[in-house]
Amino acid sequence: MNNLKLFLKNYNYKFRYKLLWMTPILITLVLFDWISKWIVAANMQQGQEIEFIPGLLKFSYTINPGAALGMNAGNPTLAILLATGVTLLLIGAWFFLQDKKWLNAVNVMLAGSLGNLIARAWAPIKIPGGEKGGVVDFLQWDFNLWGSNTYIFNIADLFVNIAVGLLILFLIWFIVVEIYRWIISKEEVFFASYENHLTSLEVLENNYLNDVKKQKINQQWNIYKVYLHDRKQLKQNWKAFKKEYRQNNNIKQEK
Repeated sequence: MNNLKLFLKNYNYKFRYKLLWMTPILITLVLFDWISKWIVAANMQQGQEIEFIPGLLKFSYTINPGAALGMNAGNPTLAILLATGVTLLLIGAWFFLQDKKWLNAVNVMLAGSLGNLIARAWAPIKIPGGEKGGVVDFLQWDFNLWGSNTYIFNIADLFVNIAVGLLILFLIWFIVVEIYRWIISKEEVFFASYENHLTSLEVLENNYLNDVKKQKINQQWNIYKVYLHDRKQLKQNWKAFKKEYRQNNNIKQEK
């Protein structure tokens, strides 16, 4: 237990990055989802359909008492419990993740999960049926690709799907990077320089997050421009080193 407390106390949660970047994005996405649901609920009747982009997308307003894609539609209580559990897991991941790629994907997914979960509190009663605690769904594909036009969804669902796609892409990227690291690890000098390059980028980012704290908006923007310039310079230096290293190796091999 003491080890756990020590770990939690000393863990680098990267709260500055999360508060400066992730939290505003999260709030913006959730608000965008809620506003879209409110507009639909205020201006459409349940069961009403409106063409939006013919052949691509239409509005079809319904209240979904279940989870995504209508699962557990007959048991809204179970759907809410499952949604709450998933949201809590995502919040936990959000707090502990350090890698920006994974954090960005989880941030988008959390926005979708929170958007649907909290919106259940004010969603209209389903007609017919009278179920409470449903979700406002209103988007429907206007074409049939593997049954795509049979599902009605909302902006929050779209966020979740985008996040899943990002997670898959980042997983592929992670595998490629690990293979690359394994290959270059056989060249000690090159591998050490690569690790130093990554460390320099991380130090630069941490310094930026420290410098920008509690600064005025215009000053934050100036600090951000300096950060981008320095980051670009580090990457250019790394590219120049790689080119020189490869050229020197080729010369040695020719000799």
